Amino acid sequence: MKVWILEDEDLAGKKLRILTQKLLPNADIAEPMDSIAEAQAAFEKDQPDLLLADIHLSDGLSFELFENVQVECPVIFTTAFDEYALKAFEMMSVDYLLKPISEEDLQKALNKLEKFRSGKEDALAILNQIRNLQNGGKSYQERFLVPEGQHFRSLKTDEIAHFMGDGKFTFAIDRYGKEYLIDYNLSQLEELLNPEKFFRINRAIITHIDSVERVHPFGQSRLLLDLNPPSKKEASISADKSRAFKEWLGN
Repeated sequence: MKVWILEDEDLAGKKLRILTQKLLPNADIAEPMDSIAEAQAAFEKDQPDLLLADIHLSDGLSFELFENVQVECPVIFTTAFDEYALKAFEMMSVDYLLKPISEEDLQKALNKLEKFRSGKEDALAILNQIRNLQNGGKSYQERFLVPEGQHFRSLKTDEIAHFMGDGKFTFAIDRYGKEYLIDYNLSQLEELLNPEKFFRINRAIITHIDSVERVHPFGQSRLLLDLNPPSKKEASISADKSRAFKEWLGN
């Protein structure tokens, strides 16, 4: 097994190499590369079986590497910053580790790698393709990676009661009323969510169909909703959206 490390901090790169060698004693672990340019030159000639990549590098973000060359191997991102987790998740990374990286953290990531390599991920991909065909070829978001304390959790879309945005921040609110900050605005979410389950009722709220408990007339053909859990913002629907909402709710 051939492992490459992309890390611009000399000490961090050496420590990660030693730790990886301990957990993968039979692996061929190359000396760490410290820039996108160096990694790009390497990928143009060869491919490893695994890439451990820091995100902040001396010449930019390591995501740029994926835009410039074909990276065919699994990737484990390592970083001191948590704001890039969603981006890493979208790039089909095996895992996203926050520094300082412990032996336990890396071992868990390598365990995920084994599942990936064993073909379990291939089976999941096939299942998703079947679901896509059933949806007329369109794929909808099934889960979101959200911060929870010092870690991240995978929040299933069906666990979300509604989304709430104020133009600056967007939150996913689960069935128990707990809020999670996410990296999408409401307009982007409209494209990602299954329209059979989610409806954007106004500028501030997208609700799950199962969260709508009651619908009240609200003057001039407008509607006011009781959501469960309740929304911090007014769950009202304008007259021009009322008909579409009633049709959606009645299906």
